[in-house]
Amino acid sequence: MKNIDTKISILNNTNRIISSSAADWAALRQNSNIFIANDKMPYTVAESKPFFYIKSFSKVGDQVIKIEDSIKHNLLPNDVIDLSYKEYYVIEATLLEDADASGEKTINHNSFSEPITIKTTKGSKNVEILNGGKCLSRPEIINDIKLNYVEFSDRKVIKYEVVQINTNESTLLLNKPLPKNVTEGKISVQKWEAFLNSPYMGHDKINVSCHISRDRTPYLDLPMVPTFGPAQSAVINEIVKKLDFEIQQIKNKVGL
Repeated sequence: MKNIDTKISILNNTNRIISSSAADWAALRQNSNIFIANDKMPYTVAESKPFFYIKSFSKVGDQVIKIEDSIKHNLLPNDVIDLSYKEYYVIEATLLEDADASGEKTINHNSFSEPITIKTTKGSKNVEILNGGKCLSRPEIINDIKLNYVEFSDRKVIKYEVVQINTNESTLLLNKPLPKNVTEGKISVQKWEAFLNSPYMGHDKINVSCHISRDRTPYLDLPMVPTFGPAQSAVINEIVKKLDFEIQQIKNKVGL
């Protein structure tokens, strides 16, 4: 028996189930039966496919971020997400006044993770960039030096685990602090979604267990009863009813 167990979420009167980030539903077959939490009867899967959840965020606390949209049931506790943010480097610098002397200077700022190194020429406002540094914000003027920036082509990406979700405020508590000076960026995660062949009639279910049975009989396409799961007797009764109907149809055809 090929069975799948994972955490999921689904909202009342919808047919879209969202898995945890740890789930892999690549082998999930159409017409598989899914038992949601302690529901008495299973639902049938019409289709499943992966999707990317990508949203902007802003920092609320050292380990708390606010998602710039309604989270709904798209994220679950223990999901592993990629958090990314932009970094910049200096490509051009100009002194506001002529340099007093020639030489190298190191420029630092609380928004820099790497300082800038420049070379000045006495009597000139022109500056040679020796090291463009690395920063998150882009202060326009530092120490009477006007700076112009360019974004790094590769965004910095760090993996985080979601510890707690506040759907009312669209905030996430993460398992570790954000990097210093990071105030905004994007989160992304690839997950699986499955669509039921009918709307879900139970109450909203968030981060609950589900049990999926993928196997069906080869001839009448009947769902195979899992070796464990809720309401086995109810499933068996439905199978027996269908068998009874099919057998009666055969009898009618042969005149028995």
